Amino acid sequence: MMAAYAPKDGDVDQVAGFLTTQTKTQGDKLPKEGTDVFQQIFPEICSSRDCKAITFDNINEELEKHLADAVKAARCDEVAHREVQGMLGPADVHFDTVKHVGTWLVDADKLGVTSHSNFSTVRANKCVYKGKWVYEVMLGSKGVMQLGWCTNKCQFTQEEGVGDTSNSYAYDGNRLRKWNVKTYKYGQTWLTGDVITCAMDCDIGTVSYSRNGIFLGEAFDNVQTGPGMAYFPAMSLSLGENIRVNFGSTPLRYPMEGYLSLQRVPLADLVRADLMLTYFERLLPELTSKSLDEESVILLSTDPGLGSDSEQLKKRNISKTSLMLITSHVLEKLAPLFMNGYIVESCLLRLLLRYCDFTEPLAEKPVITEILNTLWIFLEDFEIECCLKNLAISLLTMYRFSPVSLDFHHQRKYLTLTLCLVRHDSSRHYLLKSVLFDKIKFPIFLHIKPPDDEMLAQMFPTVWWQYIEKNDETRQCYSTKKTDLENVEAKQIYFEDCYKLQDRVRELETIQVDIVKCLLKTSDGQDSQQTSCSMFLLKLRDFLKENMLTGHSSLQPLQCPLPVILCFLHRLLTAWRQEWSLYQQLHPDTLPNIQHVFVPCHYFYDEDGFKYWDLQRLGGLVSHLNKTYKKDVLSDQQATSGESNKFIHSSDDKLKCLIEILDSIVLLYNSAKLQVKKMSVMRDSGDEVMIALKETVDKLDRCPEELPDVRLELEKARKVLENKLIDQGRQLAWVRAVIYSQDKRDDIAWLNQVVLRTISTSSQRASLFGFVPELYMEVCLHAFQAITQYFHPTTDFESFQGHEELTEKFALLVVSHFADARIVNSDLKDSIVQSLANFCCFTKFMKVLEGIQDDIKENMVKSLLEPYEHRSWAQTNIILLKIWKVRVPRECSRN
Repeated sequence: MMAAYAPKDGDVDQVAGFLTTQTKTQGDKLPKEGTDVFQQIFPEICSSRDCKAITFDNINEELEKHLADAVKAARCDEVAHREVQGMLGPADVHFDTVKHVGTWLVDADKLGVTSHSNFSTVRANKCVYKGKWVYEVMLGSKGVMQLGWCTNKCQFTQEEGVGDTSNSYAYDGNRLRKWNVKTYKYGQTWLTGDVITCAMDCDIGTVSYSRNGIFLGEAFDNVQTGPGMAYFPAMSLSLGENIRVNFGSTPLRYPMEGYLSLQRVPLADLVRADLMLTYFERLLPELTSKSLDEESVILLSTDPGLGSDSEQLKKRNISKTSLMLITSHVLEKLAPLFMNGYIVESCLLRLLLRYCDFTEPLAEKPVITEILNTLWIFLEDFEIECCLKNLAISLLTMYRFSPVSLDFHHQRKYLTLTLCLVRHDSSRHYLLKSVLFDKIKFPIFLHIKPPDDEMLAQMFPTVWWQYIEKNDETRQCYSTKKTDLENVEAKQIYFEDCYKLQDRVRELETIQVDIVKCLLKTSDGQDSQQTSCSMFLLKLRDFLKENMLTGHSSLQPLQCPLPVILCFLHRLLTAWRQEWSLYQQLHPDTLPNIQHVFVPCHYFYDEDGFKYWDLQRLGGLVSHLNKTYKKDVLSDQQATSGESNKFIHSSDDKLKCLIEILDSIVLLYNSAKLQVKKMSVMRDSGDEVMIALKETVDKLDRCPEELPDVRLELEKARKVLENKLIDQGRQLAWVRAVIYSQDKRDDIAWLNQVVLRTISTSSQRASLFGFVPELYMEVCLHAFQAITQYFHPTTDFESFQGHEELTEKFALLVVSHFADARIVNSDLKDSIVQSLANFCCFTKFMKVLEGIQDDIKENMVKSLLEPYEHRSWAQTNIILLKIWKVRVPRECSRN
């Protein structure tokens, strides 16, 4: 059959056209090969007593017959009949989007949901009344959720969910409780990425749960069953929580013996797919052979009659056309099966992983490439597209919910195969167009799931904690060791373990960055087809619009979790810097290097510039600015039209695309900044525990022996605090290695410099400065605070190369713009004043402020003393007081 899109790396149009002609001719005109060729590819069929000698005339008939015999031998019909009994509902099981409580964000396949209400409840569209049934919930977050079962009669509200009514049963791993009107302690604490198995035995009336395959015991043994009692899978989620469920549309991660999934397993299709993929795999060595030509290829096989100890390679000649014809017959049987997600995950994914060498993840995988080429040749458009969609969904699910090991084995494996997919031109184009941001949340591929407590304990057997006062002077340490010498050793071991973890994570990040770089390709556009970079940019802007924190929207949950957005930011930023460096080397005279790049101001007001949604500008609404400064825009365009600087004015599509992605990175940070701050709160919480521990130890030292009861209570408190500090020390090790690492700090510092240069150069454009989005100023203020207060002291700010220059430029920005008349938003001006006040609280920064030109400082003081409506005078007084405390002693010493 003819393929709609031929892969770049093979001249397949001629082969596909030839096959279309040849398959319509009579059998006597087909190439006649020896039966040994078919014996080699189809030994099971050829060895069958009822099989005729296979030729191109009867190959399709014999394949159909063999498949039917295999399905019959597997007794698939009998098993399927047993599965149907005991349940009611449609064949495809998913969430019931009609009968629910609260507001939900539902994935396209109706198997993933995010709660946008206080306590939302949703259930499946299928119920069970007899037998043993199970479904799996994959946690996208770890907050308050109640997972379980309910009857049709249960009435829920946004305060009462599953388990809060009679005939509903639930488990909450956040609060370690089970619920059925009353609540009792039960289960283990769950984490993001866990797989929770919910099982019900309708025959004896029990409900039980498992976490990542570990059985948690029976939660309920008094479930009412019998006539009129049928139970739906149901769950209630608090605001912002998200999950994905598997009712049986794909293989269960942790099947329970004796229990069935709610959706019927396609056993007959599994048998067919397994057989046909076996035949396809035998063809692969020749399909991937570099010696393949029109005349003949050499098939290497073992004689089935010879024993394993005396295998001899036999050479058989077969034309390329014949080889392709055999392949077409095999894939004709596989094509409709690949449209089933269960088959793709169970069979095709398993095949691809076998040929995907993830020990060298960045190396080319020619076998994978040839498999994809072959699929694009022989499958119809709708077949290969459905297959790729199912494959991408399975890959993301497996990557997201596989357990974390010491070497991140599973994560590396699935990322490597994902990289193979996006390296393939035609596959990448389709995935970008219809799947990566539409059917799945692509940024999750760029997130690295943290280990659970048990794995963290293996990674960090020795814990060390340092508490640093805000003045950076007072330092206190804690470790699992006792003596000072042991404390030094503990610190060394702790940091060595951090570096080991950092190296393992960096391997995954390198694969993720390569995935993004594939999506930034600009050389793959053909005819009217968009380039990957332009398609990615369109999807990225839509993603930003859905996950942007502006105004009051910060009160609403984002569609993508914050940890994922932060990882997306770092991977995209790293990939962009590498792409820009390569592009700048081609134009060294016209483009700034990576250390001096910025966003040219004209992109904010030109007609062919950035297309924003409702983003507030520094000068107010863009409609007002366009009317007020129309002449200024025209005169600026005329004045700069003759400039030869390609960076400022260029029709190069790649340059425009890269600059707009840089702008998108700035906007993306505006959402990711919440996660950056959140990690510092966790560190501060650990500091509080350490202070409490020190106070408890001091009390214990002072407590007399004559008060044994008091000493016992203090010992208990000390033990609790020590265990808590050890747990938080391990969590901080993950933060130190992955989130607050030096390279992540350098990312934010570089972005801070880009925004500083953008604001500085735009400020020179007089009234046109007002077109700059407010978010640029907000990102600039927050990014500097992040690297000086959130990353620091975990990652020392002064270890950043260029920190002095960055500090000076930031000081000049806040001093110059907190009273800038071109900025109309009083809240933004207050934010700048607050940043200036915060800046003045550090002695080392005050020295920088003192180094600013005298006329600028004089204007700053005058502006601070001027009356200003709605200004927070507390912040102003702090700034003036700090300046006075520095200036007065200096003036006195001179006198």
